[in-house]
Amino acid sequence: MLVQLFFGLDMRQQGSVSNADFDRFLDEAVAPRFPHGFTVLDAEGRWRPATGASVRERSKVLILAVSDKAQLAGIDAIRSDYRAAFRQESVMKLTQPTCVTF
Repeated sequence: MLVQLFFGLDMRQQGSVSNADFDRFLDEAVAPRFPHGFTVLDAEGRWRPATGASVRERSKVLILAVSDKAQLAGIDAIRSDYRAAFRQESVMKLTQPTCVTF
């Protein structure tokens, strides 16, 4: 399964998540759960938070190839960790079946 997580970098009226902070998050929350690797892309997104106003912000997209249920649980933990660490309302998750070979 291919999983993509979308992380907003704005911390409403608190600045934004720096590249160093995001890299530290990857080192602490993602790499231990996915030691065989992952991909991160820079992006810009738009979404509508609970306040109702459309927001445009810099973001990161994390791409993971997931092969078992333990890794799926790890993805939910990553999302929860990010929301707590950077005061985020949500982290979008997109999943799709895939065939991965190396």
